[in-house]
Amino acid sequence: MQHSIITINHFFCPRQPRIRPLTVPPGNHYVEIVTSGVVYHKDNGIRRKYGAGTMFWHVGGEETIHETEPDDPYRCFAFHFAGFDPARTVPRIIPGMPVEKILEFGRECLKTWHSERKNTECFVNYVYYTLLYRAMMPSPPSVSYPKPLTQALKFIEKNADAVFPVDDIARRAEISKPHLFALFKQYLDCSPYQYTLKMRIDRAKQLLTSSNAPIKEIAALCGFSSLEVFYRQFHKNTGISPAEYRARFS
Repeated sequence: MQHSIITINHFFCPRQPRIRPLTVPPGNHYVEIVTSGVVYHKDNGIRRKYGAGTMFWHVGGEETIHETEPDDPYRCFAFHFAGFDPARTVPRIIPGMPVEKILEFGRECLKTWHSERKNTECFVNYVYYTLLYRAMMPSPPSVSYPKPLTQALKFIEKNADAVFPVDDIARRAEISKPHLFALFKQYLDCSPYQYTLKMRIDRAKQLLTSSNAPIKEIAALCGFSSLEVFYRQFHKNTGISPAEYRARFS
C-alpha cells in the first residue's frame, strides 16, 4: 500500500470535559502532539494528566485523546497516516517534546498540506519519519521561559476566542507593558500582538478548511473584533481572502 497522509490539522478542543474520540482505522497511525492545555489519558489503567509537549502515538483500534479541563482545553497537532507498517514501534505516550520546535514543525507541515504538494511521497515520508525520529530520540532540554512570560502565553492561549488589550496580558503576567514587550522580543522574537495574531490566523485557517461554519462565526471564534478586521488581517498574512483560502484548500 502506498504511504499517504489522511489529514494534518491543529485541533482546538472545545471547552467541555470530554469529546467523541476517533477510533484509528486498522493499519493506520494517528499522532497527536499537545501544544497547550490539559489532557487526561489512561496509562496502564491509571488516568493521568498531561500537558504541552506530550506526544500520543496511536495505532489501529486505539482511540485518540478526548478528555480535558473545560477551563484549560488542550490544543494539539494531529497527523493521520496510512500505508506504513501497522506495528507499534514507539511507546504510545512520549512526554517532553520541545513545544516551540513542535509548533514550528506543525506550522510548516500545515502550510505544505494546504498546497498542491500535500501528498507527494517525499512530503509524506518527511512528516512520518520526522515524527518517528522525535519519538525515538531523547528530547533535548526544553527552553525555560521566565514565569511572567509563561503566564502571558497561558493567558493568550486560554483566551484566544476573546478580544483583549495588551494591558490585560501584562496585568496577568504581573509586569509592566515595556517589560512584557522585552520578554516577547528576547524569547519569541515578536511582540505580544504579533504572537496573538499569528495564533488566531492559524486557528482561522484550521476552521476554514475543516468546518462549514460561516466566516463571520469563525472571525468571532478566533477573537477578531469584527469581520472587516478579520478579512484585512487574514489577507495581509496570507495574500488571499478567507473565502478564497477555504475554496482553495478545503
